[in-house]
Amino acid sequence: MPTLLEIQRAVRRSLLAQNGEADAYVVPDGLAPDARLSVYRNTIHGTLTTALRLSYPAVYRLVGREFFEAAVRIFIEKEPPHGAYLDEYGAGFAEFLALFLPAASLTYLPAVAKLEWAVSRALHALDVAALDFSRLLARDLARSPGRGRCRHCGDRLGVRPGLAARPAPRYRRRCHPPQRGRVAVRRSTVRWTTIAGSAGRGCGH
Repeated sequence: MPTLLEIQRAVRRSLLAQNGEADAYVVPDGLAPDARLSVYRNTIHGTLTTALRLSYPAVYRLVGREFFEAAVRIFIEKEPPHGAYLDEYGAGFAEFLALFLPAASLTYLPAVAKLEWAVSRALHALDVAALDFSRLLARDLARSPGRGRCRHCGDRLGVRPGLAARPAPRYRRRCHPPQRGRVAVRRSTVRWTTIAGSAGRGCGH
């Protein structure tokens, strides 16, 4: 006698792959087991297809309904959802399309899908407080010990839009190579990080 978990897994596999594995556990009662399971199977595929169509509207319009639904049916069998929040379902669709032979001639399709997934994730992300740019503008690098000045000559460094640190314009000499870096913006902090190996041209100080 199979356990409840074994029956549930058999039903899940039968719904996704339509392999008849769960037919033995379904009471016919006037309707064949596979026909009973088909009601649930059609609901599952319809719901997941709609979820993917909403996440990938451009892909849907590029390939058309028939192609999209055929691809999605195979994708659902290979990568069924692992949770009830369907806005998070379909993360691997771009990778699936890259290996989907009927779409091999559509070389741009995986890239479109990747972009659409990024847009979908941004759309459904939690709202956070916007960055207060006045904090970034008011940051004075010269006030930080060991930062904001050249360690060789003491010239004050400035930050320009290209995120390159250099001596302020009033200093004519350049005793050290300019450095590239990145500004890491978090919810409560703004941090400057120098990129390793990014030194440029020096001035021979």
